[in-house]
Amino acid sequence: MTDSTLNGPILIVEDEWLIGDMVQTMLQEAGYDTIGPSASVADARSLIDEFSPAFVVLDINLGAEQSFAIVDLLTARGVGYVLVSGYGSADLPSAYRHCPLVEKPLTSDGLISTVRRLIGNHQRVDC
Repeated sequence: MTDSTLNGPILIVEDEWLIGDMVQTMLQEAGYDTIGPSASVADARSLIDEFSPAFVVLDINLGAEQSFAIVDLLTARGVGYVLVSGYGSADLPSAYRHCPLVEKPLTSDGLISTVRRLIGNHQRVDC
């Protein structure tokens, strides 16, 4: 089943395989098509170019790199996203503190309600 408000899949960007798999399961059980998980900035860029996702669930810390370059790319393309982190928004660089954020540990209700709200509002936050 595909969410009718989306014109493409949701990309999952998460370097921890178990968390990425859990996020994918949560989204699919809620009726969303997914791609990924992607574990690096380079791979995420490639999947964004190849599949044009309609929305992205994006972990901030991807091993030794951070995903803020992907946030900038998504913002420039007008693609909705939510950041996922074990840290609160106050711990983010100032340019990204107003980005939508779901804190780890993730719950299905918390993630899905945030994704639905952001997709439903067609919210685009310029960070």
